[in-house]
Amino acid sequence: MAIEEGTIYEYRLMRLYSYMGYFTRRGVTVRPLFGPGNIRITDVDVLGIRFLTGFRPYLTIGECKSGENVGTIDRFLWIRGLNQHLRADEMFVAKRRFSRQTNEFARRWGILALDDERIAELEKTWIPHGDLWLGSHDYRHFHERHKQLYAGIIKRDTKLRAAFLFARSEFWYTENTIRLKRAIAHIDNLAQDLVGDWLQGDIAYSQRWLILELIVLMSISVLHLCYQCYSLSKLDRDSHIAQLLAAGLLPIEELRKLRQAAQQYAYQKVKALTGQEVLFPPEANDVPPPDYTAALIDIVERLLAQETQALHVSRLLDLIVYEVVLKSGEVTLETLSYLFQGDLEMILKLAKNILFFLFDHTSLDKEQVADLIAWGLPG
Repeated sequence: MAIEEGTIYEYRLMRLYSYMGYFTRRGVTVRPLFGPGNIRITDVDVLGIRFLTGFRPYLTIGECKSGENVGTIDRFLWIRGLNQHLRADEMFVAKRRFSRQTNEFARRWGILALDDERIAELEKTWIPHGDLWLGSHDYRHFHERHKQLYAGIIKRDTKLRAAFLFARSEFWYTENTIRLKRAIAHIDNLAQDLVGDWLQGDIAYSQRWLILELIVLMSISVLHLCYQCYSLSKLDRDSHIAQLLAAGLLPIEELRKLRQAAQQYAYQKVKALTGQEVLFPPEANDVPPPDYTAALIDIVERLLAQETQALHVSRLLDLIVYEVVLKSGEVTLETLSYLFQGDLEMILKLAKNILFFLFDHTSLDKEQVADLIAWGLPG
């Protein structure tokens, strides 16, 4: 079955931004954070994130229209609204042609209007050769297969569907420490039920694909966590991370107030019914962080100590997962050196630290991701 021209166009922009240093995804579904889960607000054609100095996340979103007779100003209005909703740092609209006046209008609104001529120039600047489709942006290898797996297997399995919707949608607009904990929980749940040889069966492949995708996304959350504590000293970082992980949608102080209110209510009810007083120990107001907090703090410390290399961890993981593990392809040292400036050995070491964390704190074991663990830089 031929892939639609508009879909290929999205992959083309996804690939371009990937070579420009972004971690990229396409077709990200935006749903309400609260409310019925089957309500879909819209889809983001292309989403990219990169981490700047200080681990500051820089988010770009894009709308891609491959047709000739596609409205323009309405797309500018649409992406401005979506940009505000997702709090992105940059937005673009890609289309076959823009008039000079339309492009000027886009610039006034802070929108990049990218037409085919400019996209081709950028591809010539950033991409070594036009037929190079690596990893997750290789639509020829992944698009139809993953689409069929979702329709045939994933949406019919409760765990797989929940993990897919989280990865494809909720991850991108959920508060960072919540999405970090949820990514770890999804990996744990999926790892408990792995079946068969993933190279032979569609069910096993679907399970491992989603686990690997969640590992990559988890690395983004960990880098974001580095940003959340970047300005703090070591002692304050530990305390801050523990509080972030203990809290949910509410700050830790608000959670303690809710606990105190619940205890006061229980105290009054018990006394009214029995005449007895119920005493709650001081520690009853504590909201403990997850058991893995200390290990996660250790990963953050390692990343902070190697900031220049750490900024590339998610992109390297993404390339290895999709090009080497899922696609059974190879990546040359020349390509790696082109994509990732700096100490490749250190970037890889930092990436694998996240895997070893998961082996210790989830049901995931080394055999389940043996190819990922075993991969080393080409000689």
